Amino acid sequence: MQPNYRDTPSPHDLGTMDLCSEVVRNIQLGLTIWHLPEPNDPTSLNLVAFNPAAVHVTGVPLNQRVGDRLVDCFPDLVQQEPTLLNHYAAIACTGRTSSHRAESYYTTTTTVGIYRVQVFPLPNHCVGLGFEDITEHRLMEQSLRESDRRYETLAQLLPVGIFRTDHQGNRLYVNQSWCAITGIQAPEASEDQWAEALHPSDRDRVVAEWRRSVQGRHPFQLEYRFLRDDQTVTWVLGQAVPQSNDAGEIIGYIGTITNISDRKQAELALKDSEERFRATFEQAAVGIAHVSPQGQWLRVNQTLCNILGYSREELMALRYQDVTPPEYLERDRQIIDQLFQGEAETCELEKEYVRQDGSRVWVEITASAVRSSYPTTVNFTSWLQSSLTESDRPDQVQYLLAVIEDISERKRSEIALRERAEELTYINALLSRTTALLKHRNEELDQFAYVSSHDLKAPLRAIANLSEWIEEDLGDKLPPENKRQMQLLRGRVQRMEALINGLLEYSRVGRIDIPEETVDLNDLLLEVVDLLDPPPSFTLHLPPPIPAFTAKRLLLRQVLANLINNAVKHHHRDSGHIFIHVKELETTYEFAIADDGPGIDPKYHSKIFTIFQTLKSRDVNESTGIGLAIVKKIIEAEGCSIWLKSQSQEGCTIYFTWPKAIIRPS
Repeated sequence: MQPNYRDTPSPHDLGTMDLCSEVVRNIQLGLTIWHLPEPNDPTSLNLVAFNPAAVHVTGVPLNQRVGDRLVDCFPDLVQQEPTLLNHYAAIACTGRTSSHRAESYYTTTTTVGIYRVQVFPLPNHCVGLGFEDITEHRLMEQSLRESDRRYETLAQLLPVGIFRTDHQGNRLYVNQSWCAITGIQAPEASEDQWAEALHPSDRDRVVAEWRRSVQGRHPFQLEYRFLRDDQTVTWVLGQAVPQSNDAGEIIGYIGTITNISDRKQAELALKDSEERFRATFEQAAVGIAHVSPQGQWLRVNQTLCNILGYSREELMALRYQDVTPPEYLERDRQIIDQLFQGEAETCELEKEYVRQDGSRVWVEITASAVRSSYPTTVNFTSWLQSSLTESDRPDQVQYLLAVIEDISERKRSEIALRERAEELTYINALLSRTTALLKHRNEELDQFAYVSSHDLKAPLRAIANLSEWIEEDLGDKLPPENKRQMQLLRGRVQRMEALINGLLEYSRVGRIDIPEETVDLNDLLLEVVDLLDPPPSFTLHLPPPIPAFTAKRLLLRQVLANLINNAVKHHHRDSGHIFIHVKELETTYEFAIADDGPGIDPKYHSKIFTIFQTLKSRDVNESTGIGLAIVKKIIEAEGCSIWLKSQSQEGCTIYFTWPKAIIRPS
C-alpha cells in the first residue's frame, strides 16, 4: 500500500511501517483505502491504496484504477446497495469506528462474488474497506440447505421410516413414514416414548439391543413389533448405522424401519403351510416320496419305510430302481419319460417292490412331475446367455412326487375273487346242466303223474262202480253189514282219488306259471265261501275292505279255501265262528284265519304242515294229510311264510303273509 503521511516518521516508526506494510501485502484479506476529497459528495470517494489480496479477491486490476472513484471501480456494487456510499462517506468524515459488517455481491461478465465487508475510518477523510471472498462458503451453505431440503422431501416421500439420533441414541428426527408405521407422532418420538409403543413381548429385547449398539458403537439391525393404540401389530425391520465427523467421532445414528408385516404374514403362512405339509407327509396312511430325476429317494415318510421294510436312512441311500424287480424297470422308464416330456401330468400304475427281507409287496403308485422354471443352482452368466437364446425353454423337472399305497390285501382279495369267479363259473355251468336235467325230470314227472293218475283212477272208478252195481243187483238181499262195508269201500276209493289229486297238485306247486290279476279281497272271500258252502250253523266274520292289489288270484283263493275249509271240517262242534283278519305290512299283507274249535296242542304244531300228517284218524273225516302241506308250499313259493298260534281247547289261528302290489286309484 502507499499511504499518504503528513509528518516525517522516525526510524522506529519506519521499521514498524515496513512490518505493517509487509503484513498488509501478504494477508489474505482484501484491503482498499478510499479518500473523500469532497465531504459533501459521497460519490467523490476515490481509490488511494490496495493490497495484492484485493486484486485477487475482486478480480479487478486495481493497480490501473488508483485515483478512480468507487462508483467507477465497482458500479454493480453501488447499484446493488445505493446506501453504501453515504455510509462510507459518513465514516470518513466523522472518523468514528463502525461495526458495520455487510455482505456484498460483485458482478462482472464472468464472476459473481459474495463478500464479507468491514469498514473502518482512517485519517484525512479516508476510509478502509476490509473484505474476504465467501462465495465458496456461501455456495456450500446454499448447497447444504438445498441438500437438506431434498433430503427432507425424499424422507417424507419414502415409504420407509427414517430417524436420526444423537450420539447417545436419543431421537432427534423422524419422518412421516416413521410416524405412519409406528402410530407415534414426531414429538412423542423425540421424547423417547417410542419404546412404550413397542410390543410388550419385544420391548426389553429391542431396548437392550439398541443400548448395546449405541454403547458398542456398532450398527443396529433387528426385527420387532410395534403395538398401535388400536391393537394393530406392525412388524418392522429396524436398521441404524453410526455417523462420524471428520475427526472420527460418532455424532449420532441414522436409521430406518421397514414395514415387513406382509412378509411376516407370508412367512407365517408359509410356515403354517410347511407344517401342514409336513404333518400330512409324515402322518399319511400311504407312502409318500420325492424322487430325483435319476431315481434317488430324496424324501420319504415313515409309512413308505414300513411298506418296504427299510429305515429312513437306509431307504434314502437307495434308488427306486434298487427296490424294483427287473421285469418292471423298462415300463417304469417309459412312464417317467412321459412325465419328463410333459406328455402326461400324472400317471398311475400297479407294480411290485422288493422289501428289505427279499419278499415282494404289491403297491399302487400315483406319480407327477414337480417342475421349476430354472434350476435350483445356476451360474448367472450361463443362465443369462441361455435365456437370451432359449426363450421357450421347457420347465425343468425338480423331482417326482409319488404316492405309494400298499395294495397287498387288495391283490389277495382280487386273487381270491378270481378263484371264486372261476368256482362260480364252474358252479353256474353245473347248475345249468342240473337245471336242464331237472327240467327234463319235471317233464318226465308231469308225464308220469298224468299217466299214473289216469292209470290209478281208472281201476278206482271201476271198483266204485262195481260196488254200486253189486249193491243194486242184490237189493234187499244184501245184509246191512255188507251195505255198510260197500259204503266204506266207496269212501276209501274217494279218499284214494282225493289223495292222487292232492299229490298231483302238490307236485305242480311252484312249477306252473300262474298269472297275476287284480284282486278285490272281499269279492274273493265271498267267492271262496260260496264255493265251500259251509253249514249255516257256522258264522264267517269277514275283514273290513282293503284296497285292491295285484296277486296270483288262483293261488290265494286255493290257500284261503283250504284254511277256511279246515277250520270248518276240524271243528269239534256242529256250529262255530270263523274269523278272517287282514293287516297291511310294509311289503306284504298278513292274513289270520281263526276259529273257536278244539285247538291244537303245541306239541303237534310242527306236524300239521307235513305231508300225509293228520291229527285224527282218516276214517273220521276222510283227510288225506296233504292240504296244509300244499298251502305251505304255495306260500313259501311266493317268498312268504305261514305259522300258527293255538292251545288245546282254545281255538286255533293260522297266520300267513302274501306279497302285495297295491293298485292305487288314478
